[in-house]
Amino acid sequence: MPYGLPKDIGGDSPSNTKWMESCVSKLAKTRSKSSAIAMCKSQLIKSRRKGSKAEFSELDSEVKAEFLSKRYSFIKNKMSNGFNYKQANDLFEKKIIKDNYLF
Repeated sequence: MPYGLPKDIGGDSPSNTKWMESCVSKLAKTRSKSSAIAMCKSQLIKSRRKGSKAEFSELDSEVKAEFLSKRYSFIKNKMSNGFNYKQANDLFEKKIIKDNYLF
């Protein structure tokens, strides 16, 4: 699956795609696939820009915290505007897909 990775980190090269697939398969066991893709994409971009070639083991705590914070803020805002939690969460999932899994 093409993930739309930035060219400065190698784009959707075979090694980046393999890394993403490994990461997504592990994270999708405990969260939605779109959330897993967004978190993995952010982690890969961050680590590649730092020059790391390490294999996926687990998410950087900063990436996880940033994602959860943005998700919480988005859902809280939608709920204050009359949406229930499920509706707000569904809107968040659609938003990260629309934004090419960047958060």
